[in-house]
Amino acid sequence: SSGINAEYGGPAKKALARYRRVVAPFEEEQLLKVKESVAGARSLGQLLTDPSQRLPLLIGIGLHAAQQFSAINAVVSYAPVIFKEANVGDSVTATVATGVVNCVVTFISALLNDRVGRRVILIVGTSMMGIAHGLLALSQSCTDKESWSCGGDWTAVVAIGSVFLFICGCTAGLGSMPWFIVNELFVTEYRGVANSVCGSTNWFTSIILLLTYDSVNNALFPYTFFFYMAVVVFFLVLMILFVPETRCKTVQQITVELERQSSRFPPIIGK
Repeated sequence: SSGINAEYGGPAKKALARYRRVVAPFEEEQLLKVKESVAGARSLGQLLTDPSQRLPLLIGIGLHAAQQFSAINAVVSYAPVIFKEANVGDSVTATVATGVVNCVVTFISALLNDRVGRRVILIVGTSMMGIAHGLLALSQSCTDKESWSCGGDWTAVVAIGSVFLFICGCTAGLGSMPWFIVNELFVTEYRGVANSVCGSTNWFTSIILLLTYDSVNNALFPYTFFFYMAVVVFFLVLMILFVPETRCKTVQQITVELERQSSRFPPIIGK
């Protein structure tokens, strides 16, 4: 009897408290923690004027800008057109296969996320995206008769493979890691407003990319993706230099590491 009470008493009391709409002691503790968290939340003005938050904020904004300026939405949205330009026969089937690859890689990256580390996955994934852009530009350049005109059946294979490689890289890296890393860069008081700033950056840069992709493609085709490869390489260098590893680290440890990095920069960036 006493064993049964010990095993089931706690959950039963919780359920009864909810049913009666009575706040139990354990719920009071949770509500108190939430109230303290809300009361301690910082404003946008405090985030922008706190010297210790400048580098984390720049890293967060940079990662979200890199996600969109890597042409992630352009490749996904224009995949059928890209396949057609690269002389792929059944572009619809290739696009469906791209979605399947996306789902599989999402599952695999979720398993590796806490085992390998955010920084490693981010850098490897971004590198894959840059290589994919280069291969896609190569296939389009060789297919275009007014350009290199060195195409053949291999260009369709390279085009499909490069899009698959890009999807693998962005799903594991820039597609998801910015959201993880931004959450881990900031202390609780700044996390909410920092996520708002970085999320707004993501949407804003996404709009810019989708509005400019057609113009860029018309101006640079068939070398369009050489341009985006250069953009990816630029952000990749910044990631290697500035983005810290956040796996299995407390916010305090990450803050100390970022403060050490900040000391190397002018006051406008560092402390």
